Amino acid sequence: WVNIGGISYGSATRRFTVPQAGTYRITMNPFKSSSVATARVLVGINTDAPTPSAHRGHTYASGGIYSTMSINSVVNLSANDYIVFYLFEGGLWNSAGDRFNQFTIERIA
Repeated sequence: WVNIGGISYGSATRRFTVPQAGTYRITMNPFKSSSVATARVLVGINTDAPTPSAHRGHTYASGGIYSTMSINSVVNLSANDYIVFYLFEGGLWNSAGDRFNQFTIERIA
C-alpha cells in the first residue's frame, strides 16, 4: 500500500530489492487457513527457496483453525540484496477483498 524509501518489487520474481545497504526490519503477519493442517512461512535473503535450516525468519502454525502467525527479523543487507516471503508448506487465507497477510520491510539503520 505504501512504498517510502525505494524498495522495489518484481512481480515476475516475487522479490523485494533494497536500494541501499543498511539494517532492515522485516515483519509479516500471515493468516493461516483453516483448510490446512499446518503452515510455515520463511524469509529468504538472496534466495528464492529458503529452507527451514537456512532462512532469515520464519513462522509455523498447526491445527485445523485459522491462526495469525508472526515474523519479526532484523537483517543487515547490501545494496541490491533481495527479500522473499516463501510459503514452505500449508496455505494462507487469501481473498482479493481481504488484507490478512500484511508485512513491512523498513530500513532502520
